Amino acid sequence: MGQQCNNPIYKDMEQRTINIQTMINFFKKRQRFWAIYSSWCFIHLLLLVAGDNMNGFFPFGRYGMKIEYYGLVEFLFYTIAPLIAIFIAKSFNEEN
Repeated sequence: MGQQCNNPIYKDMEQRTINIQTMINFFKKRQRFWAIYSSWCFIHLLLLVAGDNMNGFFPFGRYGMKIEYYGLVEFLFYTIAPLIAIFIAKSFNEEN
C-alpha cells in the first residue's frame, strides 16, 4: 500500500476525488440558491423559445410586454446578470 501513495496516478486520482468532494459540498451549501436560479433560467428558456427575437428589449420595448420581443440578448442578460451581481455583492461582503 505504501507504493500506491508514491504512484503519481494514484495521487492525481486522490486530488480529483478531493476536488469533486469540494464541488459537491459547495453545491449542497447553496441548494436553495441553485434551485431558485435554475427555475429562473428555465422560465427564461421558455421565453426564449416562445419569442421571435424582434427589435426592442423585453419588457421595455415600445410595444410593452409582448413575448415576440424576447430573444437571445434578453436571455443572456436575464440569466448572466444575476450571477454577476451576486458575485460582486459576495466580493464586497467578504472584504468587510
